[in-house]
Amino acid sequence: MFERLGIATPGFAPVDGIDDLRGAVEALGLPVVLKTRRGGYDGKGQAVLHTDADLGAAWESLGGVPLLAEEHVAFERELSILAVAGADGTAIYPIVENTHAEGILRRSVAPAPDLSEVAAARAERAVRGILKELDYRGVIALELFQVGNDVLANEMAPRVHNSGHWTIEGATTSQFENHVRAVVGLPLGSTDMSGTAGMVNCVGSMPAPRPSTPLRTRTSTTTARPRGRIASSVTSRSPPPTDRRSTPACTDSTRRSNQPRGDQDLAPICSNPRPRRTRRARRARRTLPSCPRNLNVFT
Repeated sequence: MFERLGIATPGFAPVDGIDDLRGAVEALGLPVVLKTRRGGYDGKGQAVLHTDADLGAAWESLGGVPLLAEEHVAFERELSILAVAGADGTAIYPIVENTHAEGILRRSVAPAPDLSEVAAARAERAVRGILKELDYRGVIALELFQVGNDVLANEMAPRVHNSGHWTIEGATTSQFENHVRAVVGLPLGSTDMSGTAGMVNCVGSMPAPRPSTPLRTRTSTTTARPRGRIASSVTSRSPPPTDRRSTPACTDSTRRSNQPRGDQDLAPICSNPRPRRTRRARRARRTLPSCPRNLNVFT
């Protein structure tokens, strides 16, 4: 399908036997990436052949199932483009830069930094062509190798994609919401984003937390007086005295929620009486602006 639509890809050849593999290596040259046609993911079902001596072992390790030999591309970086097609048209998310380790996606950054307009236009044209060819509905992802201004299609995922998880907080409408909207026939939401979004895929363990900084106490410290300069003083101010009018009152629900389960009959931990709401406070409460629901964007 990619060839029919004029979408550039790495060179490839089908492999159904060891003789086909030898012919593919001769046609494509080494190194070659050998992949299973079905069931491969996150580096599974793949082997990289560097020398002729690797052919037999690679064929055996992949189980003798139908395979695909693919030219090894010296790409600059990996990209992906996510699009969604619905009853009211098509929407494209910003192109993403992806970093993999051991065949697993580890980091995504959107939008892809320093991406040329030519490369971006080619990626968008490719994914739009796929959507039209398949008469597609929903979210689709196209993974690409970037080589200069060229983008080579590496893989297509007809579903929501892990390189688009950043859209949950980083885009006006997440890929998951737009997928459902497209399938049930609702209008698509905006795919716009504000600033830059990133996602880190923590596999097996979480990054070590940053060391915590102890809170400054109510002490005043003065630095040593350097020669020829005025000494600086840093003082941590104690909080102002409590004003009963500005302190939130404890309701029965907050009293119960702040106590351990099973201790609901204990005395409330907060003894602040409910303050009287002034006319000015009631007026300000009525004029507060409402918060839009799906503007969860981080920059």
